[in-house]
Amino acid sequence: TFKVYGEGFETLSLSIYDRNGNQIFESSSQTQIIDVGWDGRKDGALQESGTYIWVIEGTFFDGSPVRYQNKSTGILKLIR
Repeated sequence: TFKVYGEGFETLSLSIYDRNGNQIFESSSQTQIIDVGWDGRKDGALQESGTYIWVIEGTFFDGSPVRYQNKSTGILKLIR
């Protein structure tokens, strides 16, 4: 499961894309993103092992942007 960890978010959204650029997950629900996350499925179907791209957008209550290691995009590897 791929989740965002943290607190103090004013806004938050997470998208996951496959290697062809197709969006396979998107949520702007903080509860979904933080508590549930992406489980490696699209429309209930298990996705293939491989490389996926995550994109995170949002702001903290102090107005600063949400980043992970100063990046708003990154790569994740799905392993089954």
